[in-house]
Amino acid sequence: MKLDPKLESQENLVKSEQKEVVEVKSLKKKYIKLDSKIIQKMIFSLLGGLGIFLLGMRFMSDGIQKVAGPSLKKCIKMVTNNRVLACIAGVFLTVLVQSSSVTTALVGCILTVIVQSSSATLGITIALATTGVIPFETAAALVLGENIGTTITAFLTSIGASTNAKRAAYFHIFFNLVGVFWITLIFSQYMDFITWFMGRFKNINATAIEMVDGKEVLSYPYMTAGIAMFHTIFNVANVVFFLPFTAVAANILNKIVKDKKVMGDKYLINLDFQMYDSPFAAIEQSAHEIKKMEHKSDLMLVDLKNFIEGNGDHKKLSRNIFRVEDILDKVQTEVTDFLTDVMSQALNTDESEEAKKQLLLADEYESISDYIMTIIKHFKRLEDNNLEFNDMQKKEILELHEMISAFYKKIQNPDKNDQAIHSEASVRSEEITAEIRKFSSNHWERLSDKRMDPLLSTTFTDVINSYRKIKTLILHVAETRAGIK
Repeated sequence: MKLDPKLESQENLVKSEQKEVVEVKSLKKKYIKLDSKIIQKMIFSLLGGLGIFLLGMRFMSDGIQKVAGPSLKKCIKMVTNNRVLACIAGVFLTVLVQSSSVTTALVGCILTVIVQSSSATLGITIALATTGVIPFETAAALVLGENIGTTITAFLTSIGASTNAKRAAYFHIFFNLVGVFWITLIFSQYMDFITWFMGRFKNINATAIEMVDGKEVLSYPYMTAGIAMFHTIFNVANVVFFLPFTAVAANILNKIVKDKKVMGDKYLINLDFQMYDSPFAAIEQSAHEIKKMEHKSDLMLVDLKNFIEGNGDHKKLSRNIFRVEDILDKVQTEVTDFLTDVMSQALNTDESEEAKKQLLLADEYESISDYIMTIIKHFKRLEDNNLEFNDMQKKEILELHEMISAFYKKIQNPDKNDQAIHSEASVRSEEITAEIRKFSSNHWERLSDKRMDPLLSTTFTDVINSYRKIKTLILHVAETRAGIK
């Protein structure tokens, strides 16, 4: 039986449509698979690229520290008390590493890049703008957003960091937020200024008129220069605005982020135990603490002299010497623990030698304080037995004290290098040793001429020997600094 042509035509149409539906479904499946592969590739490429970028930034930061470590130390010390020089140094370091996140770490002593870099995001913005994906105004707005985005890094790196590192991070956040706020208020006028400013350059027209679909459209042929100019002037203006108020900002931050209270036996409140990943910064911190140990032991010698001469409250002077000696004992333990952890990291030769040197210095300064306390104990032992040195003995002890005190100050001369100081210290050490022998000889001659209480005699010898030990330790300090010990 022959089918009606119309029915046959409809049946063929239905079959054709069903076939097309099957083909469409098949294509959709293929496209979905293809899309998933593309998305997967994009995600892994993004993560891989980001990882390589961050790893490269870390290697670059480490490399800069190792190659330019001494120069960076001088730079940081130079700008400590000068806000203008500090600003210039910050510009130099940022240009050097091309990342405000890394620069914040170097200046704030935290050398970790967590998730972002303002130079990288700025580069992406420029790329989008130059390819026409976004207009100039949008790119400029993104630049402002990126400045806020970099504050996240500052906040994250401040978690668990030292007090000063937190203050620096919070100022970074405040600096960018305020800057973006006031620029946003005058955004249109600021954009007009950028256009006018670029127009002042020779052979550069900041704007141009192009015909798009028969309409005149304002374009920016120098997109990269425009965005860079927008970003640069924004930061320069912000710096100029904030520079006069740095002292005020510092006082406010000191009130907001208070110094850590001494907990238990912890005295090194300025040591940041989170900085093991940055041996350069960690060793600088411990060097500062060791310098304070030297200063405290020097002040102990001043108190000891007053005690011997009878100036001031004897009990108060002796209590203060015992208190400082106890502090230095604990400080030495904490510095040793800190440097031991630092030395477990990957250090270059100079960093390793500096860490070893600091360990020796911490031990020597603590030992000096021990012998100062020992001398006080000798005097108190005489007091407990109602005894005291005669005028000649006291005169010789004070002469020896003056020699030791001057010797200690001599090796602290910042105007001479360590080798020259050691050379002079060696000569002076021999001279003091000769004086000690003379005082000992005088003591034995007095014993042969006149009877003396045995305790008084042995105590005088003990005091002289304690000063001799201090002299030897001072010489060891000079040797350690010169790299001889």
